Amino acid sequence: MTLHAWLCTIGYNLLLAESILCFYPANVWTDMYSVRAKTGVHWFLHVVGSGMGLAGAILMIVHEKGQFHSTVHAVFGFIASFLLFFNLVTSVAAFFHHCRGRKLHPFTHTALQNFIYSSFMAGMLSQCLGYYYMESVDEILIRLMISFTAITLVLTVLEYTVSYVKQCHTPVEDLEL
Repeated sequence: MTLHAWLCTIGYNLLLAESILCFYPANVWTDMYSVRAKTGVHWFLHVVGSGMGLAGAILMIVHEKGQFHSTVHAVFGFIASFLLFFNLVTSVAAFFHHCRGRKLHPFTHTALQNFIYSSFMAGMLSQCLGYYYMESVDEILIRLMISFTAITLVLTVLEYTVSYVKQCHTPVEDLEL
């Protein structure tokens, strides 16, 4: 299923990774935006990336007629899809909560961030495992794609962790949510 691979790759690798890194200070894509604009960009990238990832997962579940638990790639993909669906629902609710002028409690905000983060990690791991199922592709190319995906995952985890640690050391009243 080529469409499954494209939707999940663009949804996870490009859009969700950028969504996670929107507030990272060294991100050149969003550096010049205000916090309000970054929030809008983050939400848009998150919703579109989640939608693409879920669409790719649903395509595969329909194609396999519900027999999606036959490989480790499929199991991690299902876990990522479940977390992604939960993230999508809670993110939309949080966005409308924010639009009404209310701020989320910092603990709730951090919990939502961690769910997004865990969904991203499960999706990237599933994608790395999925490269082994590619047909008629050179093994060197498969290893190269796994390496690039792993590097993306590691860099995103490191940058998210740095941002998270800085946020933990910021007094609650100074947080801009």
